[in-house]
Amino acid sequence: MESLNKLQKGYEVITIGGLYGTVDEVDTENKTIVLDVDGVYLTFELGAIRTVLPVKEAVTSLKVAVVEVKARLKNKTGMDLIPLFSMKMREQ
Repeated sequence: MESLNKLQKGYEVITIGGLYGTVDEVDTENKTIVLDVDGVYLTFELGAIRTVLPVKEAVTSLKVAVVEVKARLKNKTGMDLIPLFSMKMREQ
């Protein structure tokens, strides 16, 4: 699968078991991939990747996640902490 050879950190994928994750590391020599699944890092064989989501879908998923985080932060603190969060993200 040619698309598996182009995988990079940050890509969104779906495994053959239906698990959604974000690529953290790709080892083409050993044919393994490490996925970040809600902060849990899991190692799979590259063959376990069923779908590489289009970049547009991955960006949309990220936007949805930021909106959810913003809502949670505002609900807990009563303040909008996203500008601080956004500045920290840009620094990385």
